[in-house]
Amino acid sequence: MGAHRRLSKLAAPVISRPLALALIFAATVVQPMRGQSLESLRFQVDNDWFDFSMRSVDRPDDNYTHGQIARAVLNTAPKWALLGRPECAVARRATGNMPTCIQSTVAVVNQMYTPTDDSPFPVKGERPYAGILYVDYGRQSVSPRMLRSINGTVGTTGAISGAEWEQKLFHRLADLRKPEGWAHQISTYPVLGLNYGIEYLVNPPSAKRSFANVVAKSSVVANTIQVSGSAGTEVHLGFNVPHPWLPVGIESKRALSLYLIAGGNETWFARNLLLEGNSDETRGLVEMKRLVPGSILGAALGAGGIFLEYRFVGQGRDYLTGPAWHRWGAISIIVGNP
Repeated sequence: MGAHRRLSKLAAPVISRPLALALIFAATVVQPMRGQSLESLRFQVDNDWFDFSMRSVDRPDDNYTHGQIARAVLNTAPKWALLGRPECAVARRATGNMPTCIQSTVAVVNQMYTPTDDSPFPVKGERPYAGILYVDYGRQSVSPRMLRSINGTVGTTGAISGAEWEQKLFHRLADLRKPEGWAHQISTYPVLGLNYGIEYLVNPPSAKRSFANVVAKSSVVANTIQVSGSAGTEVHLGFNVPHPWLPVGIESKRALSLYLIAGGNETWFARNLLLEGNSDETRGLVEMKRLVPGSILGAALGAGGIFLEYRFVGQGRDYLTGPAWHRWGAISIIVGNP
């Protein structure tokens, strides 16, 4: 079985039918705002095959196996979300500078989790197969120094997430192996809740691009499948480094940007249904760890308001019998602020 796990995978992602439907749904949220300005758009693909520090035949195909994220930030917000603040599209036109203002965000996320060693039946000490598909929608308050966000989450786990279909199709097309354990995945369960985050720019903000930015981050997630809190720091260092959430002038946007990314974080979990299970077959397979460290190394290249970004992401052991570190790569195309 271990030999199958170490076979090379094709790098090209497979976009599932449920993800496509979720993207259409998200577009219906964004469409009424078409007369309003789009601040940024990101499409990101996570995959452990993108761990380029290893030979392709040695790269894993387990734990956090694959993810797809599409996220849009708009300089407008519904009236109920403004809470006395102006939306950014109006505030920036009126003042010509960067006052505290409100934006809307919408994101569609599709993720896949699999055990280290494949088996047709659940194995004690191995995490269960799991897929999740959800939409985040919310507001964020932005100023030159700080970003505060709150988002509502609606989604589902189980077969409807598309993860099983996605992985089986990929391996059938790649002629590698047949995943064996999806019949006993985390069952369908609604994902409903909120997440709140704060990002603080440690260095003095600048209207122009600089050589470095240091951002302190913290967040809290509370939904039906996960309750957690995290804190960390991320550093961008290089040539013409953009502000992490504010737009830049036309001249700066046209200039070439090239910078490195480094960061670390710690996450505390009170609940994680994707590990703890939600059926007789999936409960009690692994013992969840409460504190999980994380790391990020990467680079970004941009010009003309378009960026290509690669992140090498590491996550510490999140269950007692799991790998000491699980690593994957995240490749993103960003239009607007990275």
